[in-house]
Amino acid sequence: MPLRGAFQLAIEDEVLAHNPMHNIKNLKVTHDEPDPFELSEINTLLTTETPAKLWGNQYHQSYSIKSARISELNMTQFWLYSGLRTSEMAALAWEDVDWVNRRIRVQRACIKSHYKRPKNDGSVRDVELLEPAYQALLKQKELS
Repeated sequence: MPLRGAFQLAIEDEVLAHNPMHNIKNLKVTHDEPDPFELSEINTLLTTETPAKLWGNQYHQSYSIKSARISELNMTQFWLYSGLRTSEMAALAWEDVDWVNRRIRVQRACIKSHYKRPKNDGSVRDVELLEPAYQALLKQKELS
């Protein structure tokens, strides 16, 4: 409950005589326009070589982007091309994938390790998969 509402309840309960927030104007809420990645930026994210995976205090030479990061790359590609929120990504399960119609059902979110249904009805939705997102799921399914 906003502070203004708390003071209003205090007035209704006759704890206060007037609302000290009465002459204070609310700040305007601004929403930034989405700034999606350019295709060149996506390609950079998905193709940049990384150092060998850290193993203890040393880099282990047998791990590289080609062997250790396949699942991470699949996840990143899927995420970039599906547009899911972080909490929706964390809660996605194989049962949410409609392989025939190439869609996913977004029906839960994971917040602080707890699964819940989204607050807004509009947040429960089917997302049509773009080809790169679908291909990333196929590749990950082979590894799972």
